[in-house]
Amino acid sequence: MPEQTTHAFAAPLLPSLPNLRDLGGHRTRDGRQVRRNRFFRSPRLTDMTAADRQWLSDRDIAMFVDFRGVQERAVAPLDLPAALLPLRISLSIEPGVGPLLRAVEAKAPASDADVHAIMVALYTNYVRRHGAIFAEFLRLVAEEKNRATVFHCSAGKDRTGFAAALLLTILDVPQETIMEDYLRTNDDWVPPADIQHNVPASYRSALLGVRAAYLDAAFAELDRNHGGAEAFAAAALGGQAQLMAFRERETCPL
Repeated sequence: MPEQTTHAFAAPLLPSLPNLRDLGGHRTRDGRQVRRNRFFRSPRLTDMTAADRQWLSDRDIAMFVDFRGVQERAVAPLDLPAALLPLRISLSIEPGVGPLLRAVEAKAPASDADVHAIMVALYTNYVRRHGAIFAEFLRLVAEEKNRATVFHCSAGKDRTGFAAALLLTILDVPQETIMEDYLRTNDDWVPPADIQHNVPASYRSALLGVRAAYLDAAFAELDRNHGGAEAFAAAALGGQAQLMAFRERETCPL
């Protein structure tokens, strides 16, 4: 997938969550487009304004899929209106960066290249170790035929970024567009203080940003172990016919 993109970014949907965005409107390779108001990718739903919390209440949302680990959820509980809290579904994936980073730093200060390699390994493990969770995510999304899904982790860039890319891939969106959406986090997301605390400048970009090589690593693992993203999704959804029905339902003519 290419690193550079040229499409203009749409304005953020919510001022307090600028990295929340609707995957709808992206064009597919066969001249259709992803339906709007169905799939929202997001960072953690915390520290929102009252107006932004009301915006979520006004949407017809079926579920909030939370990819965060146990400690992440405890440190930053969801800031949702009370009526929406029962809609949360936990598909927990522990961050995984900490142990790998500590192992490197036990020998020498970590560099950008070190953390880049850690992130590549992390994305590979999204498929190798956590494939069942992403398959369950696809099943949940496919079962909800009319209402919206919001899915998030902490930053909305790695676990969420891969989930969004996987979803757009099986909806037949071109790879260039998928990578553009993924890399948009570098422009939209401002790490909150607790996430960027004590992150050295030497590897800040590698850890707090996203890079094409990270996403490419996950898709390469899908190719190696599942025959590609479409085969992975077909297995998750119960067959190729179910995958095509999902694609047909969640895209529409321009």
